[in-house]
Amino acid sequence: MKRLKSTLLTELDGRWYYQHQLYTGILFFDKENYLIEVFEVADGVITKLYTPICQYKPISYPQIDCSDFWNIDEDDYDCGMIPQRYMGEPYHGISYTFFNGIVKSL
Repeated sequence: MKRLKSTLLTELDGRWYYQHQLYTGILFFDKENYLIEVFEVADGVITKLYTPICQYKPISYPQIDCSDFWNIDEDDYDCGMIPQRYMGEPYHGISYTFFNGIVKSL
């Protein structure tokens, strides 16, 4: 299943197209501060919020494009790992990695 940012698609008359064909897959919309909104699309029509396979209900916590993550040089939790940070705080939520608008990891 394709997983693409909205910038790679074209909206025409309320339907989403990818390379001149009705799109079916997962569609990511950018929001402020690298936040992401994610929807399922069937035959060019947004059908519902995207719910990952491991979830049972729509996601209520942040989802971000992880290009805004940054690491620090200290171990906040003394666990031998450096946490990912978003806007200066340890990040808890779902993140996505994109390459040329195509999601590379979930």
